[in-house]
Amino acid sequence: KEFQLLGAHRGGTLGVAGWNLLVERRLGVAGSTPWYAGRPLMVTRNNPALDLFNGDVGLVVPGGESGRMDAAFPTGTEPRRLPVSRLEDVATMHALTIHKSQGSEYRHAVVVLPERASRIVTRELLYTGVTRASEKVTIIGSREVIEAAITKPIRRATGLQARLG
Repeated sequence: KEFQLLGAHRGGTLGVAGWNLLVERRLGVAGSTPWYAGRPLMVTRNNPALDLFNGDVGLVVPGGESGRMDAAFPTGTEPRRLPVSRLEDVATMHALTIHKSQGSEYRHAVVVLPERASRIVTRELLYTGVTRASEKVTIIGSREVIEAAITKPIRRATGLQARLG
């Protein structure tokens, strides 16, 4: 896992969906087919029948038979291959949300923040994005958005204070 683009939001100008589309346009595959060789995938819902679980990552590869595409998922030795026609809940991950990246590590992570401060861009979210990088992190965002994130801790409405008080 050399490199990953991480976004604070899924939608919007600088959101993950827009970055994924931009990469696909640059690759010349946008709109042509959802299944193209080299498409990085992340499983978004458990599928015990296929032994796939939320957060598993794979790559679309040629299947060998007349144009068939497979998804290859790393295992201990050889990648496990499944025809893409069997996949249900997967997302493209040229870019992914910081939230979905939790538990992963990349040599170089690029954290893309929105153009304006947002209620979800908190100190904890920024920390999570930055700590996905093992060697190098690049933060793309205005000084104002970064400062707002650093000074804004997450507030949880748990009701714990009322129960203890």
